[in-house]
Amino acid sequence: MPKKLLIISLIILCLMALIPLVTTAAGIGDVLFDLDKTAQNAKIIGENPAEAPTIYQIIGQIINLVLSFLGALFLILIIFGGITWMTAGGNEEKVKKASELMSHAAIGLAIVLFAFLLTNFVIFKIIGLANT
Repeated sequence: MPKKLLIISLIILCLMALIPLVTTAAGIGDVLFDLDKTAQNAKIIGENPAEAPTIYQIIGQIINLVLSFLGALFLILIIFGGITWMTAGGNEEKVKKASELMSHAAIGLAIVLFAFLLTNFVIFKIIGLANT
């Protein structure tokens, strides 16, 4: 029972962490303007903020980096599972372990892709709010 309570508490905490993002989404343009001014003062970007990458581009680059890493990890797990299966030599336990590894890797990839699509949707909704 405590494990379920912990999971429910973590889910509620994560949802509560999203409340400030939703409430400040309308004022995100002001925040981005202030970030541009700070970057200009710190000499990170020039006087023309259009030359510097936007926060959305930076977030997109980070997401692409993480997805590339996870794609490579998926490929490694599938190759390892295949090699384990091929070298099992009829050992049912090794075949079962390799099969589970490859199916878990495929499920993990599906979860990562769903998370990417969800993140992409949310980011574009925030951009839409910032542009209005």
